[in-house]
Amino acid sequence: MHEPSATALLQRVDALERQARRSRALSLGLGTLLAVVSLGAWITPPGTADVLRARTLIIEDERGRDRVVIGAPMPSGMGTTRISPSTGIMINDTAGHERFALGLQETGQMSMGFDAAPGNGDPRNPERLNLGVDVNGNGFVRYLDKGTGLAGYLGLRPDNRVWLEFLQVSADSVIRRRVGLQGDQMVREAR
Repeated sequence: MHEPSATALLQRVDALERQARRSRALSLGLGTLLAVVSLGAWITPPGTADVLRARTLIIEDERGRDRVVIGAPMPSGMGTTRISPSTGIMINDTAGHERFALGLQETGQMSMGFDAAPGNGDPRNPERLNLGVDVNGNGFVRYLDKGTGLAGYLGLRPDNRVWLEFLQVSADSVIRRRVGLQGDQMVREAR
């Protein structure tokens, strides 16, 4: 058998040491890459996108109650029915009753409604204040009484003048008083 010389042994040891250093460097590099990829996946949840598409988004409070609803179309709130399909935002109280809504109706009317708390008037329509722009581009503010009747109206007339109207509704008549720059007007109508 042939014994390797000391020089040959030293060369082999040097080669093995170089190979071990390269293997350690490669392992360290691959381990670092794996750590970065794993950390990136942990920080960025799967499915994160620049655009979120949905028909309805519901924001719940800490008890799981629907508090803010954004929809296209908007669902009706508890105990209410929309007068027409609309796209908008609704804010509910802790019991789930709609208290505020902002919506664009299919007719083109844009309005914002503020509702009374349950128990404060006729439950068929808790809305008390409504601001909006009708399909003809006229701005308005409507005040509803606790019986769901129209009590007051501030609006833009077809002649581009603003007028204020107060209403008194009884079983047999409707009295309207209109106030504007062109004077006051009192109108009585049989019901």
